[in-house]
Amino acid sequence: MNYVYIALGIILIIAVIILTVVIVRFFEHYRQTLQRADLAVRVAETSFQELDNVVTLISNKIDESEHFFLELSKTGKHLEVVNNKISDVLKLAEKYPSGLFTSLLMLNKIDTIKELPKIFNLLNFDEELNSMLKDFIKGAVVGGLAVALLTPKTGEEMRKIATQKLDELTEKAKNINVEEVRNSIFDKIEELRNYVKTSSKDEIINRIFEEIKNLYDKIKDYLSFKDEPKTEIIEKQ
Repeated sequence: MNYVYIALGIILIIAVIILTVVIVRFFEHYRQTLQRADLAVRVAETSFQELDNVVTLISNKIDESEHFFLELSKTGKHLEVVNNKISDVLKLAEKYPSGLFTSLLMLNKIDTIKELPKIFNLLNFDEELNSMLKDFIKGAVVGGLAVALLTPKTGEEMRKIATQKLDELTEKAKNINVEEVRNSIFDKIEELRNYVKTSSKDEIINRIFEEIKNLYDKIKDYLSFKDEPKTEIIEKQ
């Protein structure tokens, strides 16, 4: 009977050992499985992050492409505007060669003139008045060219810009310190202001170049450009 108990005890011990080994191996396998699962999760997270980075990069490239084509479109429009303006200038030069040439010659020569007040029949004057008149005349020529060259080609818009330039000249004239000269300029500005109110765009351009040409002729008559070869103004046929 004792042998039976001993055998049963041995069998029980062996069974416990086997069960323990099985349980240990199970948990070891379970632990390895969890490690593999954790690694798989980390790889998946990294993959999703990389995918997100790729999506972000593609989105940025699309935005950059849209910005590029938008800027390209703007550049094309700017070039078109420039081409149109160049075309307008060429047409104006073809139609008013005398006016444009006189305007450019006036701007080139005006700073060399030392007795500009003589065109207003002033014999006694100072350097300050001469400088003021130079600034005023340069402003008048540049303003006239701006109206002729840069404004939209409709009568209403040109009248608006021309009136604005005349207002600017009025402010410049206020700085002239000789009342006789200042009043003479005010009268001329008021005459031009009334003229442009009802004139067409072509009439306004004609009048601009006519006034510049008259001013140029006055300067030639009163002063003459010393030591400069005479330049003949080409009249439009």
